[in-house]
Amino acid sequence: MANTTEIKNTPEAPDQPVSDKRKRSFGNKAFDVIVWPTVMGVAVWALSYFIAKEGMPPKEGSPQTGTNPYFERLRNWSERFINWFSQKFEKPINSPLSKSIWKSEPKDWGRSWAAWLLVSIPGTLLTPVTGWIEHYRKPISERIDRIFHIAPQDPENIKPEPKQTPYSMVAGRAVVVAGAATTMLAFGPKGMDAAGKWVGGATTAFYKWMRPNADATKISRFREKSNLAVFDMILTLGATAVMYLWSRRVARKHEEAMLREEVVEQQKIISHISEAEKSTSGGQKAPEPDKSSFVSRTGDTPTDFRTRAMKEPTPTGVALP
Repeated sequence: MANTTEIKNTPEAPDQPVSDKRKRSFGNKAFDVIVWPTVMGVAVWALSYFIAKEGMPPKEGSPQTGTNPYFERLRNWSERFINWFSQKFEKPINSPLSKSIWKSEPKDWGRSWAAWLLVSIPGTLLTPVTGWIEHYRKPISERIDRIFHIAPQDPENIKPEPKQTPYSMVAGRAVVVAGAATTMLAFGPKGMDAAGKWVGGATTAFYKWMRPNADATKISRFREKSNLAVFDMILTLGATAVMYLWSRRVARKHEEAMLREEVVEQQKIISHISEAEKSTSGGQKAPEPDKSSFVSRTGDTPTDFRTRAMKEPTPTGVALP
């Protein structure tokens, strides 16, 4: 009956989570610095800038920016979308947070929504690529540690990384796309255009400081490109940071929920064992509890589960068996 006494004295989980003193490995930190800014940062920025440049029709009175024949259909689609939006909303539309400052025409709003749709394509297409690379985070990070001659650490001292899933990656991307749409709605086309020109002006001033002998033609050409390129780069890097943080948060919450379900399942099994031991007082052997559902779903036996769960932070409000 020793096992029964141990079960009765099962400690309750603390109200406050225990502080985790484990640290991330060098390889995992390097993985984040290399993969996320490269794939979801630089690659998305370059592709979105190219697609916006080639896929958007020119403004009235402005020269044609897109000349690549392979993007002719995309330019035609953008123009049809802008015309449809102009016909759908005949009166000027005010942005919610700037009704009296940035009053924009329906055609300007149509251009903004068309640009929003175009620049969302690269990040959406590269999201599964980043998720695929995240699937191999552990071997890649360990390889980085070996390249930089980082001595292997005790696994118990390494903070576990949240395992990214398609759900967490899609959730992170959805937050970014929704955030970009909300920002555009808040400031309106003229507000976004003003922000782009301000960034372009600051970048042009830095360019003139670096190259004081540059002629006016080069400066003007640089300013036209920097209005879109630099502003898009800032927004892309911000979107990358948001997607990285949010997707990891979703992945960690998912793991905690799975661990909570496993703990509850294990508690049910141990409770069944306890009741079975009590029923053996008459000398009859009680039937063994069915553990197949637990083992098949988690891949652990109850003993393996307890050993593993004790090494992981306990979800708040759940007692370990």
